[in-house]
Amino acid sequence: MNEQNKECSMEKNTVDFDQINRRKAEIIHIAQQVITNSISKEQLEPILKEFLLHSQEDATDFLFVYGTLMRKHPNHSLMKGARFIGEAVLENHHLVDLGSYPGAIPGNKGCIYGELYIVPWTLISKLDEYESEGSLYIRSDIQVVCEDKKYWAMTYLYNREVSKSKIIFSGRWEKEPGFHS
Repeated sequence: MNEQNKECSMEKNTVDFDQINRRKAEIIHIAQQVITNSISKEQLEPILKEFLLHSQEDATDFLFVYGTLMRKHPNHSLMKGARFIGEAVLENHHLVDLGSYPGAIPGNKGCIYGELYIVPWTLISKLDEYESEGSLYIRSDIQVVCEDKKYWAMTYLYNREVSKSKIIFSGRWEKEPGFHS
C-alpha cells in the first residue's frame, strides 16, 4: 500500500484535486437546483458561461480503468494523453472474467483494483469507441479511493448479461498482456 500512497501523492502532479472535487460538487449542486426548479434561468446563465469559459480546450476528468487499458496491458497505448495519478479502488463492484478482458458490475462488498487517471475530454470519445460505450459498456460516474481520499471518476461498467461469467474475487485483472482465451 505504501507504493500506492507514493504514486497518489507525488508532488510532480500539479493538479489541485481538492479544487476539482469542489468544482464537481458545485456542478452537482447547480444541477440539483435546476432539477428542483430552485434556480432561475437568469441565475443559471452566467454560472454556465463562466464554467464553459474555463472548461473548453483543457477540460479533463478522472477516469478509473481496471483492465486492458492499465499500464503493462495490451491497450494501454490508447491512454496516450492521459496522466496516471495512482492506484485506486472501486468499492461495491465486482470484476468478471469475460475472456480476453474484464468487466465491472455493481455488487455488494466487492472491490475492484485499478488505476486512476486524469484524461482530457478529447480522449474520451476515442475511449468510448474502444469500449463500445452505450452497448458493451456504459460510461458511468463512480467514486474511487486513492490514498484514503474519495474521487468522483468515470469508468466503464459492463452492460451485458454476466450470469455465466466467473467473478474475479481478488478484484484484480492479472492476465498476462496479450492474453486471449
